[in-house]
Order: sequence, then structure tokens, then C-alpha cells
Amino acid sequence: LKNAEKRDIFEIELMKGDYNELYFGNYDILYCCNCIFEEEDNQKLYKKILKEFKGHCFLFNFDKNLIPYYVGSHIIETSWVKQTELYYFLLQ
Repeated sequence: LKNAEKRDIFEIELMKGDYNELYFGNYDILYCCNCIFEEEDNQKLYKKILKEFKGHCFLFNFDKNLIPYYVGSHIIETSWVKQTELYYFLLQ
């Protein structure tokens, strides 16, 4: 929300769709349910995150290239499983 605070705008926009069509630099928080992605798609996602994104990122799967940005994880309940781990990263 830091970009919104700078502009004195407080707005949350939820996007559902193909991540390839989004520019991640426009967002402060990224939540992606990437546990259903094929490995090739996850690799594209990780590269896109590292190239474009600065902010708080929540993923179900991650690559070793994101380890320097790892903050922690949380056990959450989802509609598909009682307990699963959600990983938290901060890219600056």
C-alpha cells in the first residue's frame, strides 16, 4: 500500500487472470496460488517477480532464487486442504 499512501489513495484491486498479462510493478502485494502451476509456469512466475516486483509476496511454492527475500511462512486453511503452508517474501 506504500504506492497508494504516496498518492493519498487507498484502494485495493484484486486481479484474477493470467499473470503474464500483468505488470507486477503496479502492485504492492502479490498473492498467487501457484501450487497448481506446472514447473515451467512457476519458473516464468519467479523470473517475473524478480524482474518487476517490489513489495510483499505470498506464494504456495517458491524457487531458490527467492530465498534471499524469504521472511517466513504461515499455516493456513484453504478450500482444498485443511492445512497448507503459505510462504511470505519481501522484495525491496
